[in-house]
Amino acid sequence: MIARRQTVARTRPTPALWWDLLPSSERLDAAPPLDGDVVARTCVIGGGIAGSSLALALARRGDNVVLVDRDFPGWGATGRNAGFLLADSDCLAMAAAHLGEVAALALRAAGVATRDFVRSVKAPVEWTGSVRLAADRGEARWFAETSAMQLDGVRTVPVESVPERGGEGPYLAAILDTGDGMTNPLRLLARIHDELARRGVRRFDGTAARALRDSRRGVVVETARGVVRADRVVVATNSEARALLGADVAPVRPVRAQALAAFVDPMPRWKRPTYATRGGDYWRPVARDRVLLGGLRRLDKRAEATRSTAATRGLQDPLTKMLRRLVGPDACIDVTHRWAGTMGFTKDGLPRIGALPGRPRVHVFAGWNGHGMGWAPGFAETFAASLAGDGPPLARRFRPM
Repeated sequence: MIARRQTVARTRPTPALWWDLLPSSERLDAAPPLDGDVVARTCVIGGGIAGSSLALALARRGDNVVLVDRDFPGWGATGRNAGFLLADSDCLAMAAAHLGEVAALALRAAGVATRDFVRSVKAPVEWTGSVRLAADRGEARWFAETSAMQLDGVRTVPVESVPERGGEGPYLAAILDTGDGMTNPLRLLARIHDELARRGVRRFDGTAARALRDSRRGVVVETARGVVRADRVVVATNSEARALLGADVAPVRPVRAQALAAFVDPMPRWKRPTYATRGGDYWRPVARDRVLLGGLRRLDKRAEATRSTAATRGLQDPLTKMLRRLVGPDACIDVTHRWAGTMGFTKDGLPRIGALPGRPRVHVFAGWNGHGMGWAPGFAETFAASLAGDGPPLARRFRPM
């Protein structure tokens, strides 16, 4: 069986596994680039999961929205991630220790709200729950503290009962969140764009914003072949936000994440998306006979602090060895995809949401610290309400510097 699958081409024109798995019936049609001038109430820059979720939250409130993307929706980080829908990046006790209890609770609330958002667009999601594995005693203690908080659906379990640990893996504790799930991120994005189209949101692909110029009536978004004149602009380009806004007001640094996908025979008994080693490693099943694995950035953090989306042997070889450890020495492995994507990290680990200092009509919605799939859709509704004057502004710690 594996020998037959080895005919799969190793060099792909698509950036990650998800593009090859997306059914043709669900693929987005390319939108034309902007050519000329358009006027809108809000211009959202960036058509990935963050920008598209915010555009939809605004459109649901009756806003007149234009969405522009430098390439094509999902071509960046959204179409290169692992497809995890987790409410938390770290377990809540660990997040509270690092970020403070108020911020940690706000992030979890956004993660839980993301579940509602995803269900509202009827995206195909496997609501399997998730598992986290602790490789050190400190993280194991945080698991116990999180379990004692009695969060809905969150509990510790005996690590030996978790098949995702990979046989006799070096893990000390496990915690489950039964509300989490996994999906093909491009299928989720396509469902969002289906509703955007129904609500009349205008989208322009292949349209890079070159500059944002304040005017008496709002903001002018300058592109190669036209401009968008909007009352306000939201930059939702994650690690690229600083290139347009400046690092002093959008201090979001690029960090590369690498992953691979492989057919495995026999298939391991994995059912859930899994985080291990404080989220530094992650894996999941894909369909019935393939797995996805990523992480190990800690092996060379300096090299991974880059905008490059090229996969490197320096991490891909260790990822292959990690997969072997997880599935056992006798399993047949056929790696079909190797890829990388760029995440946007902030110094304090919190996203940046809100108006720029001194520019009340220019906003940023970025800096997801590797967790945009889990947090951005949940924050979108809160931010849209704030922009509409229907809700309080986000806590100061989330605002641009």
